[in-house]
Amino acid sequence: MRSTLHWGPDAHEDGYLHSTKTANALHTTYAEGFHTYGLEWSSKYLLTWVDSRLDQVYYTNFNAPFWSRGDFPAADPYTGQALVNPWGATGSDATPFDQDFYLILNVAVGSTNGYFADGVAGKPWVDESLTAKRDFWNAQNEYVGLLSSFHTLSSMDWNNV
Repeated sequence: MRSTLHWGPDAHEDGYLHSTKTANALHTTYAEGFHTYGLEWSSKYLLTWVDSRLDQVYYTNFNAPFWSRGDFPAADPYTGQALVNPWGATGSDATPFDQDFYLILNVAVGSTNGYFADGVAGKPWVDESLTAKRDFWNAQNEYVGLLSSFHTLSSMDWNNV
């Protein structure tokens, strides 16, 4: 299970590498049953967890400006324009997370990160293969059966915001 915050001064610069954490299930896998995923978002911190608040996935205090956390370059590498701190005027270390945001609940297929085990439900690629992405693309006509099987492996019972 992974929690990631996406933030940055523009679409090319995203500080997510500084705000991504992965948690593994203890003594089992997340596929063994339904789980409760939580997000706590206050003016002082942001916390994600799975099954219990004690099982934290990601935690960050809003005790330093996100601009300084991002290690952003001085200029946009695509346009050459100087990058300017878009949040500096707020005076809040929580910026940009002191405003409304989108919450994305992502159940993904097609990765090579081990979340969808090799050999399950006719998965047409092997994670460690050098041609995994091409194998996934070339098998696109087979997805109907694969995705219907995947649905039983990763489904959402309900959500509450």
